[in-house]
Amino acid sequence: MTARRREESLQDVPVAITALSTADLENKMLRQVDDLKNFVPGLHVQGLKRDDSTIYIRGQGPGSQVTGQRNFSSIATYFAEVPTTIAGPGVFFDLTNVQVLKGPQGTLFGRNTTGGAVLFEPAAPTWDNEGYAQVQFGNYSMKQFNGVLNVAPVPDKVAIRSPGSGSRLSSMANRACTACRSSTTSDQICGPVTSSGTA
Repeated sequence: MTARRREESLQDVPVAITALSTADLENKMLRQVDDLKNFVPGLHVQGLKRDDSTIYIRGQGPGSQVTGQRNFSSIATYFAEVPTTIAGPGVFFDLTNVQVLKGPQGTLFGRNTTGGAVLFEPAAPTWDNEGYAQVQFGNYSMKQFNGVLNVAPVPDKVAIRSPGSGSRLSSMANRACTACRSSTTSDQICGPVTSSGTA
């Protein structure tokens, strides 16, 4: 648990918090940010579009929104301890844990977290050369690829972890009044790189 900017047991943290480990994410089949609302009390996720989510905790949300910008009025999202405005599919992949902190968090996370904060912790690089790939197919020509490559070019000194995710979704809509059909395709590719090293 890193809700107070240091490793500690969940039992020792005096904050209303819901923490989901890697095993929890897999066992509950949480694949996107929107799935969190089914397992975290007091949390609501509203998706304005497929690659972005608006998070509300106990009725408090991000406030006014402008295209391409979000006003962090009460809820902040963090990826690898860095504030981010995006909470879409690219953030919700290859995670060590997800922590939802409820209530004011201004002491550790700044004045814009009066409603709470959501922390996404990515998996750290390991000293092993390893990786995996997953491919999923679904309706509306949905195709999704997830993969991770972890390499240690200099054993016990330098390690690099590079997760990647890509998806494509097509949809078809019928308009009753004009009797026409419209088709849309949504593509998304993302992949943060993390590294670690020792001296």
